[in-house]
Amino acid sequence: MVALKAIEDIKTGKIAPVFLLSGEETYLIDQAVAYFKEHILNGSEFDLHQLSASEVEVSELSSNLRTPPFLAKKRLIIISSADKQETDKLDEEAWGLVSEQADEREGYSCLLLVAPSFDKRRKAIAKLSKMGLHIHCPRLSPQQLEDWVIKDVKRYGKRIEPKASLLLIDACENSLAKMAGELVKLSLYVGEREEIGEEDVLEVVEASHLALLVFDLNKYINLRKISMAMKLIRALFFLKAQYFRGDPAPPIISIMGQHIKKLLLAKELGRATAKGILASKLAVPPYYVNDYISGAENYTLAELKRALSLLVRLDYLSKIGRVEAEYGLMLWITELFLTDTRLKVGTL
Repeated sequence: MVALKAIEDIKTGKIAPVFLLSGEETYLIDQAVAYFKEHILNGSEFDLHQLSASEVEVSELSSNLRTPPFLAKKRLIIISSADKQETDKLDEEAWGLVSEQADEREGYSCLLLVAPSFDKRRKAIAKLSKMGLHIHCPRLSPQQLEDWVIKDVKRYGKRIEPKASLLLIDACENSLAKMAGELVKLSLYVGEREEIGEEDVLEVVEASHLALLVFDLNKYINLRKISMAMKLIRALFFLKAQYFRGDPAPPIISIMGQHIKKLLLAKELGRATAKGILASKLAVPPYYVNDYISGAENYTLAELKRALSLLVRLDYLSKIGRVEAEYGLMLWITELFLTDTRLKVGTL
């Protein structure tokens, strides 16, 4: 997030007249909005005005911006879908008013504009960004997700084992909102214990068993151990049926495709590439880089390219109903480990 100084200033009563709030991480955006409400309104709902861009009338907005607050430090006006939408966004006249509001030094209101992204070509956007009033909440990197989990769990006086943290992140599919909810449950589950372990995550977080199996399947593919890989594929589909009855299930073929893509990238970049760069390119924590490098070394570049090509075809065939996904992945595994001639039982 940028604009940190302007955000900190809110606590001391130095409230900027306008803020932009954008990004793909909706949980962080919700947290930022809650921060504004807490530190500006002081519990006074009378001084809060929320609306979408399509509801904005410039004359009314101008009047609201110039109306003194009732009990709060300032009135807080929140406009959602403010930009980068085809239909629901502010018009040019409204943006002109926003630009004027940015110059208000002792105004009565704080205007918070929220959108997935803002068009930086707009003069008002460029002006506010230059003033340090644009808060951006991008999706977090793998390392940032781990750091977030470690920090968030401290709120409950707990710590979490590294492997348990990774398992939680995978089980929650990188969703901060899901992780926040699960950390509350985990903190209550462990009681007086100070540390949350892998077994706790497996016990409390429903999809964690699936995530752990994916970890292990990737490991055995890296090690080229076919018998274990095939057992884990069967277990994955069994758990998928147990945990996701009637709900959208994690796309196992797609998950395998992502892993092979990372092995391919590790193969192409090689050990000569700095670990930090590899971790960034692979989108994994730095201590997992060696697993991908050593796994890639167990295959030729041609084998990995062929494995990915077969997965793309399998994904298509399974979606049109020509091949059952579980059976197709079993065939794919035999194609991947072609060095064992006993396994050539069919082709995709």
